[in-house]
Amino acid sequence: MTATADDYAWIHDTELQAACCLTVVTGRSADDVLTTLGIALDQAAPAGPGARVATSPHGPAPAPVGVLEVPGGVLVVEDDGYLCSLPEVLTRLSATGRAASVFWNVNDLMAFTYAAGGEDAGQVDLYDAEDPAYAEEVDLPVELRYLFESAGDEDADLHATGLALVEAYTGVPVSAEDLARLDVEALQDR
Repeated sequence: MTATADDYAWIHDTELQAACCLTVVTGRSADDVLTTLGIALDQAAPAGPGARVATSPHGPAPAPVGVLEVPGGVLVVEDDGYLCSLPEVLTRLSATGRAASVFWNVNDLMAFTYAAGGEDAGQVDLYDAEDPAYAEEVDLPVELRYLFESAGDEDADLHATGLALVEAYTGVPVSAEDLARLDVEALQDR
């Protein structure tokens, strides 16, 4: 079954802030993800069943990071952060599998970033999907093309489309229940 934006309409019912990065990493454990992000394991506090939160000391600005093992991978949530949307970070995270993230903020940025096998990451701006010249130049794997093109529709839900892209690339669905298990309030309190 192919992921669609309709599968992720629930994202607007969460407690996530106006700026957020949601990432899925395959082929790694939550501990591996934390250490790859430069976070000491003893700095990660419990935040719901099977979830931990920490403050990342790396990246453009220290930000809270939550990790949760989900079937098939690890979900990383940065509420008001974007470390995992950086191509060089996502490339490191993908060293033993695949990694994909969707990031949005209040400045009309909406990026989908993806990498596999530790190779250079690709990144597209979902807001620019409506620009035919940009859409034509985008080099995406064929399995992602239809979702990217749907982001160009006038009534497209870009948050939901971004999460569908993450699932389509990694093969790992993200659910509202996953986010509920990762106590977003604990993440925001970091």
